[in-house]
Amino acid sequence: MKWQTAKIGIFTLIPLFLLIPFSYHSNLLINGSITEGIVTGQRTVLINKFYTDVATYAEITFETSKGLFVFYGPDNYVLKKGTVVSVIYNPEEPTKCCLYNWFALYMNPLLIITFVLELLLFIGYWYLHYELKEKNLT
Repeated sequence: MKWQTAKIGIFTLIPLFLLIPFSYHSNLLINGSITEGIVTGQRTVLINKFYTDVATYAEITFETSKGLFVFYGPDNYVLKKGTVVSVIYNPEEPTKCCLYNWFALYMNPLLIITFVLELLLFIGYWYLHYELKEKNLT
């Protein structure tokens, strides 16, 4: 009986973990407008001065009915100056924006953490399932 409760708990948490990454850009995907932007430069930032770790960001400029806006793309996502890219933005607040491609929308750190947690839960479930089945406790 306790194992059945644990299974219910595990499978209740899984959908919650699945919802986390989509909340990051969900408002843009549902209500956003798509336009084209141009890569106008690169910006390199020192992340850790002890190890001299740097991250490079593409500076992207796009135009909306409210004016011209500049934002920085994902870290270490290399885009050449002059490249035309798709940008998704919130029409009411164009400063809330991101690149409109698979990498920018789905390869954020939150999604990677969620995937690892899902994988650990899945492995734990199957390990316990076969371990208890072998001992005839299920």
